[in-house]
Amino acid sequence: VLIVDLLTLVGFVAIALRTDRFWPLWVAGLQLTTMLAHLMKLIENDLLAHAYGAAGRFWVYPIFLIIVIGTWRHHQRVHGNRFVELA
Repeated sequence: VLIVDLLTLVGFVAIALRTDRFWPLWVAGLQLTTMLAHLMKLIENDLLAHAYGAAGRFWVYPIFLIIVIGTWRHHQRVHGNRFVELA
């Protein structure tokens, strides 16, 4: 899980550095807090499993929400504000 979270952080930081949008920076910052949970576990091996799990998963939903909103806004910017029919 540490390796996946680290690679995810690297990917989000790379995206944040290449774009002029603000939301990838938020996502990278929130992913960094997830990495801090791994650091806490490395420092304090007796950390409760529930606290470690909660710290590692807490920011997943806000990250997902930010990605969804950022993707939707990008779509609106590229295609205009017209209604897109899915049928």
